[in-house]
Amino acid sequence: MILLLPSLIRRSGGMAVLAIFTVSITIVHWIRFSIVASFSPHDGQKPPMHVASYQSQYKLRRHAFRNVPPPSFSSMPSSLPLNISGSVSVGERHTKFMQMALQQAKLAGEQDEVPIGAIIVQRRPDGSFHVLSQACNSMESTHDASAHAELLAMRKASQRIGNWRLLNSTLYSTLEPCPMCLAAAQAFRVEEIVYGAPDLRLGAVETYMRMLDDYNHPLHQINRVMSGVLKNESATMMKEFFKRRRTQAKRYPPPTMSVGSGFRSRWKNRMKNWLQKLLRRKRSP
Repeated sequence: MILLLPSLIRRSGGMAVLAIFTVSITIVHWIRFSIVASFSPHDGQKPPMHVASYQSQYKLRRHAFRNVPPPSFSSMPSSLPLNISGSVSVGERHTKFMQMALQQAKLAGEQDEVPIGAIIVQRRPDGSFHVLSQACNSMESTHDASAHAELLAMRKASQRIGNWRLLNSTLYSTLEPCPMCLAAAQAFRVEEIVYGAPDLRLGAVETYMRMLDDYNHPLHQINRVMSGVLKNESATMMKEFFKRRRTQAKRYPPPTMSVGSGFRSRWKNRMKNWLQKLLRRKRSP
């Protein structure tokens, strides 16, 4: 194609070059976005990430909430329900603690955070269960990508007891923990994890990847995992939250822009100027 450029320029006055250049740029961008959109780190065995669509959704969300002031988070309430008797059945105990986590998730949703809540419960020698901490997602307010509800709850619990080893403890989360939170639970020596709805995008227990089966630490193991506790309530809360966000994003649509639009516009202007100069030289006697 490069060898044919001089003859094409002489015969068509630059129009063929412009057509070839436009078609080439279109094909390159189509291939690039096709590869990015179909990216999956597990050869198609897990749900695809669809990075391109996530980037556009993120732009919509940030544009819709760009003028919203950051929420003011209240401190953890001092009157936590501290004890549940050991005589309560396992299913009833998990349900009660998950209801507390759902309350934290509801609080996060009211403050324009993704509605995810978590609590840490510790088993005492007498068989009773003691609530150490509770937290909700606070990534947007703190501008911290690691401020997940599970991680914040574990930090608060370790600060409360003055020990980073949360021995004989259970992590309750309304959503399946991500790889970061699951690795942190191993580091904090959490013994058991109970969660509600699965996370199709980043669930590290059994949905997107099976981190405990493939990469479980030989010494700091999580002994028990229970899923699906009040999962319908958690999933409904997540769906309603993102439905509300999409509605707000439609009311305040962002300006049309795409990845690399500035690069393409600069090259288009350069190509246009070059063709105009070429045509002027050809017309001049």
